[in-house]
Amino acid sequence: MSLTDKVIKNTLYNFISQIATFISPLLLTPFIIGKIGEENFGIFAILLGLTGTIGLIDFSISTSFVVFISKYYNQKKFSELNSVINIGIFFYFFLSAFVIITGFFFSKQILSLIRIPDYLFDSSITAFRISLLTFFVSNTFLVFTSVLISIQRMYIISIITVISTTANIFFTLIFLSSGFGLQGLMWSQFITVSILSFTPLYFTFLYLPEIKIGIKYFKKKTLREIGKFGTQMQMSRLSTFASEKYDEILLGIFSSLSSVTYYNLSVKISRFGRFIPMQIVNQVAPVAAELNSKNQEEKLKKLFKDISKYLTLVSLPIVIYIFIFSDLIFIAWIGSNNTIAVQITRILMIGQAVNLLFSAPGNSITPNIGFPKYQMFEGLIHLGVNLIISLILILKFGVLGAAYGGAFATITSSLYVFFVSGRHFRISLKSLSSETYFKPVIAVFFSSLISYFLYNNILINFIEPINRINSLYLLLITALVYNIVFILSVFLLKYLNKDDKFLIFRTVSKFIPQKVLSKYKTPLNNKYKNELVSFFIVTHNRLKMLEKCSEALLRSIKNMNYEVIIWDNASTDGTKEFLEKLCKTDNRIRVVFDNTNSGVNGKGKAAEECKGDYIFGIDDDVLDFPENWAIEMINAYNCIPFMGYLATDVIQNEFTNGAKPGPEFYRIEKYCGGTYNLMIGPTGGWCFLISRKVYNEVGKFLILNDRVFFAEDGDYGVRTIGRGFKVGILEGLKVFHATGDYYNTEYESILKNKYKSAKLSLPISYRIKRKLKCVFSIRKFIRNTIDASIKNER
Repeated sequence: MSLTDKVIKNTLYNFISQIATFISPLLLTPFIIGKIGEENFGIFAILLGLTGTIGLIDFSISTSFVVFISKYYNQKKFSELNSVINIGIFFYFFLSAFVIITGFFFSKQILSLIRIPDYLFDSSITAFRISLLTFFVSNTFLVFTSVLISIQRMYIISIITVISTTANIFFTLIFLSSGFGLQGLMWSQFITVSILSFTPLYFTFLYLPEIKIGIKYFKKKTLREIGKFGTQMQMSRLSTFASEKYDEILLGIFSSLSSVTYYNLSVKISRFGRFIPMQIVNQVAPVAAELNSKNQEEKLKKLFKDISKYLTLVSLPIVIYIFIFSDLIFIAWIGSNNTIAVQITRILMIGQAVNLLFSAPGNSITPNIGFPKYQMFEGLIHLGVNLIISLILILKFGVLGAAYGGAFATITSSLYVFFVSGRHFRISLKSLSSETYFKPVIAVFFSSLISYFLYNNILINFIEPINRINSLYLLLITALVYNIVFILSVFLLKYLNKDDKFLIFRTVSKFIPQKVLSKYKTPLNNKYKNELVSFFIVTHNRLKMLEKCSEALLRSIKNMNYEVIIWDNASTDGTKEFLEKLCKTDNRIRVVFDNTNSGVNGKGKAAEECKGDYIFGIDDDVLDFPENWAIEMINAYNCIPFMGYLATDVIQNEFTNGAKPGPEFYRIEKYCGGTYNLMIGPTGGWCFLISRKVYNEVGKFLILNDRVFFAEDGDYGVRTIGRGFKVGILEGLKVFHATGDYYNTEYESILKNKYKSAKLSLPISYRIKRKLKCVFSIRKFIRNTIDASIKNER
């Protein structure tokens, strides 16, 4: 499996598990608050923060596991691998045992620091001790989760997460409905963590039978290496604690439990802004570690650029939407518009936006390639700023002070990572900013402006946000408009290149069952089966060329079931007389004489006359064809999945280039085991093939009655691609296309009018309509997705 496929597979499974873990608190939080009240919920949030604080005493040994296990696993150094795993087991067993014993004895002293009402104090102690048991189980078996991540088996962790999350929902509903209150909530957490902790143990030994458990594998040297790395990572964990739990603990000490609840709710909403982007970030660590172990620096540099681009594309619209419509989100979620919680959320979202755009790309890579110092210094900056600023602002402004302090610390530390990451990867931050951020900012500006105007000036007059249902309706409508405008803007601004689009389609294709994909793979029998084939030629006053073209064509297709339609655009050079004689020699030849010169509009009219299952369009200056070329074109057409518009290659010499640009304009895709090479790039209409199916779906050729020439072939190619079909040239199958001054000196007047008309662009209304159809084509998305999966298997 390729590196990209590993990332895609792990990302998809992880995304599913993260959906489960994200939906779980969203569903449960209103239910929990309704059952245990705001004060008990505040205690619950603080207890989670306290156990997280206790976990910081490990000096972040656990953060080193993925890096070292991945390193030794890829290098097949199983002795060192066993040492790392045994350190994880025994170190955390004794550490957790110490924590749980100490916590049990000093429970009252610890909780007395929090403003817990007397009538809730005893139940809080019991809940705290249950959380210590949860901490013990989670930490002791933590290393086995790291093993599965390091060996690219993250999908197993994702499946286990879904199962444990489902169990958490079930037991929370049962325990709270049965009246067990805060203690029941903590027992549900314990069961969930137990499933998450014990199950990876089984799969670790299943996939790595080389693992041995024993105190003899505990090596001090390995512990020092891991500890040195982890100590630097400790600062990052401290900053995470400061941004998520430190403020809640301060609010519990200096404010009220209700403030803790409001802040916790806002943090949950702000985390939504990170939910989808973090699915990208989470999968980068093992990939970066693997690339680093193979010394592939250029790929690491490209990985940084790609991650910056994709994080911006995904995170910016989500964060801004939450910022704008956070009041609606709270009503739909909690059932009421809590003004304070909305203000907190908007403040936090500013920090989240800066962090995701400027810090997350670098932090997803550098710690995992042996440079944790950047994340360490980020943590130091964040921790130093937040410890001081938040305390001062909480004392002065209460719960809003916590939000301002956290956001300011996040912005400051994130910008530091942005600058050092650019320097580390030797990337110009100016060019990175212009390439990565400028266009998405424009797109999100227009989507925000239009969706908010719609909500504030139109929708609110019909649907008042007074309850959950109404707010959900408003969120759905505004989100739909917001995303449509954003996606359209991104495409119009041409932010995504072909590789980006292909990666998106290939990612989505992983959800498609193999039974569906098998229908679109290369057919076993793609040969021509004597179907009726139509050939049409449009001509005007080029008798000599038409004579050579028609003679060569008829000679090359004599073994086929064919019809030939020749459209004459009011020629006056003897063409009419020639065609009248020609059609008498073969009843399969039909001639249409136009009273006026309709130019390339004649192609659209001639195509409508065709009755065949396959349609060839041929310029009258194509003077020679190879033997059996049309049959070979049909065979290739049927072999290439989703082929739409296939042109022949052309002979190029000192007199003509055949109207085809140089090879640097094309990329090659191989089909049928390399039998056919499709050249993807500028594709003209000198000699092309489309099937009846494609013609019926894409539609007729463009007709503009006020012009005799325009790029009808280019237009049809755009529309064909817009439906998810392919456009390209069949490499090697060459016809002689006599273009250029050498072959057209006697047709100078015709060409002069042609080129004059060609300078005119297509009507803007038509181009907008065509673009909209391409962008919002569901068939295009489906075909491109399936094709991406098929390409991946070739």
